Amino acid sequence: MAAIVAQATANATPSTPVKVYEATADSVVNVFAVNAGSASAAVSVEVRPGDVAQADEHLLVAGAVVQVGDRLLEGPVYLADGDAVYGYGGSADLVFHVMGQTL
Repeated sequence: MAAIVAQATANATPSTPVKVYEATADSVVNVFAVNAGSASAAVSVEVRPGDVAQADEHLLVAGAVVQVGDRLLEGPVYLADGDAVYGYGGSADLVFHVMGQTL
């Protein structure tokens, strides 16, 4: 088992995702969205399967609002090798974190 720690800052365009993490082995993670800004911000988190034979991407969090100084937590989330976590944010003050471990 190996520890997983990754982060990415939202690009402030809600329709454009940022890749937060791509699994290189089966793993279990928690996904955080932290708002360090001065206004609440909309956030969505998505998992995209690495195996094209799997189902389409699915939203873990759809259109939640993270208040100033608060965070959103989703997990635990199982990721297969090649799956990727993407974050959508309406503010450049949003930071997405992925923390967990490989199996």
